Amino acid sequence: MQDNNIVFDEFKIKSRSVFGQAESPAMIRYMMKKGIVKNEKTANGILFGVIIVSLLASAYVFAVFVFDINVGKSAVPQETEQIRAAREEIRQRTQQRINNSQSKQ
Repeated sequence: MQDNNIVFDEFKIKSRSVFGQAESPAMIRYMMKKGIVKNEKTANGILFGVIIVSLLASAYVFAVFVFDINVGKSAVPQETEQIRAAREEIRQRTQQRINNSQSKQ
């Protein structure tokens, strides 16, 4: 039993041309309608800039929160209380030695 009457509906994609003239994307039309830009080239530049800023922000978020990279912070760790105490002790001993050597003269 063979059925030769099978018909498939084809999905046809409409082109962005209306009567032979290309239609602008909706974001560009919106920006031009609101008066943000005056032509498509400027709108494309602004949208490209928004994409770059978004990618940089995403990279920063991933670097800080996912990979635990200290972006924008000093690579040298902050002094701990023990290091500060040790430095103060060294200063005091040095000052005592200077005072002892001056009193012997």
